[in-house]
Amino acid sequence: MQDGQPIVSVKSLTKSFSEGGTTRTVLSGVDLQIERGELVVMLGRSGAGKSTLLNLISGLDVPDSGTVTLGGTELGGLSERARTLYRRRHLGFVFQSFNLIPTLTVFENVMLPLELNGRADDSGEARAMTYLEKVGLADRRDSYPDRLSGGEQQRVAIARALVHEPLLILADEPTGNLDFRTGQAVMEVYLELIREQDTTMLIVTHDMDFLDRADRLLEMRDGKVRDADVVENRRAP
Repeated sequence: MQDGQPIVSVKSLTKSFSEGGTTRTVLSGVDLQIERGELVVMLGRSGAGKSTLLNLISGLDVPDSGTVTLGGTELGGLSERARTLYRRRHLGFVFQSFNLIPTLTVFENVMLPLELNGRADDSGEARAMTYLEKVGLADRRDSYPDRLSGGEQQRVAIARALVHEPLLILADEPTGNLDFRTGQAVMEVYLELIREQDTTMLIVTHDMDFLDRADRLLEMRDGKVRDADVVENRRAP
């Protein structure tokens, strides 16, 4: 990609779904740009289309119309196979449900993106261990996910998302399954690592600590994305 080019450029994006014989428009002409190194938080009510937008930005789904350009590559111009390969190389994902593979050890889970990208050599193994050290879990490398706490599992997911140095991290309610104290600790790990790597991150969250630390807040409403107003009582229930 060219210097100065946004990591994400979304133009006139629309997406509808058929439900019970009717068509529901979820996204209606969405425009969005995310610059390199930005930490962007997206707000919106349940069902507003936030996860749909993440799926389109990642190439997991395709829009009805409009374009998604990631790192200078327009995803609509790629075949499904090419989108999969592009996603493996250039995207990292962190989910509310952790999504670790239960039959793989902590180390093997972190190695997975490197395996998929043909980088599972000695250098790749060293990178995986470096990231486990960064998230404080090097001593649990041979443990299986079911032996870890929720906070530990999410820290493994963070290491897995970052180990292959993606252009963009997409996170969907990353602290949603954690208690307040654990969520705060996990958030600090997130922020330290993405700032250290100058990684670009788009987060869908209701965690107020993320809101306060974001470079930019977006709001999804009525099928569109706009800059969120800065409201003094943002922490009010």
